[in-house]
Amino acid sequence: MTPALETGLQALSRHFAGRHVRVPLDPSKLLRLLPSELDAASAAEVCAAVGGTRLYARKATRTRAEARNSRIRVRRSQGATQQAIAEEFGLSVRHVQNILKDFPK
Repeated sequence: MTPALETGLQALSRHFAGRHVRVPLDPSKLLRLLPSELDAASAAEVCAAVGGTRLYARKATRTRAEARNSRIRVRRSQGATQQAIAEEFGLSVRHVQNILKDFPK
């Protein structure tokens, strides 16, 4: 995935969070939907990759939680205790245990 495509998809996700959106084939139409959030290169990349399709724009909170969980797994693989991870991320130990339940020790 190119940086321009990633930027464009993130802009769609931020703007249409939690909703379905039909991505136009024409980049100029996409730019009209997101005038301040998207540049021409990103719009062209998005339209080339997914134009003409209907996408679900995930809520950013879900994406942030997945990124946080990934960082928690990295910290655990580095040898951090569950208690230390919980304190670092402002979570309960039980929540950290739930995140790590399928992660090998």
